[in-house]
Amino acid sequence: MHGRRGGELVKEFPRLGLHHVKLKKGVSVEEALKEYQAEPEVEYAEPNFLYSIQQQPDDPHFPEQWALQNLRQEGGTLGADINAINAWPFSTGSSDVVVAILDTGVDYSPPPKRTRSTSTAPRGATPFP
Repeated sequence: MHGRRGGELVKEFPRLGLHHVKLKKGVSVEEALKEYQAEPEVEYAEPNFLYSIQQQPDDPHFPEQWALQNLRQEGGTLGADINAINAWPFSTGSSDVVVAILDTGVDYSPPPKRTRSTSTAPRGATPFP
């Protein structure tokens, strides 16, 4: 099948039922996709995209910022982040953006409830040095 579609089998993944195919020169990805997708025995066909990091953060504390890239730091969940690295090729911010943090400084949470406790300390001993 690959030969008549202008491709050459590079690797087969039998457990997954997948084929990695290299297109011959002169065959466009769009053309090959249409032809493979028209084959009744092909469930799906898609390009093999290659990604690379264009820019690395220079923040020495970046590895600690799990919200940007969660690699299970502090026992977190792999991938539970905002995918910041994937966005950086498009934008790393602008000096035109102004961010303000408004904080009243007031703690609105109720004070902890006081409970009565008994002490096993000898009479006259103080609980704190």
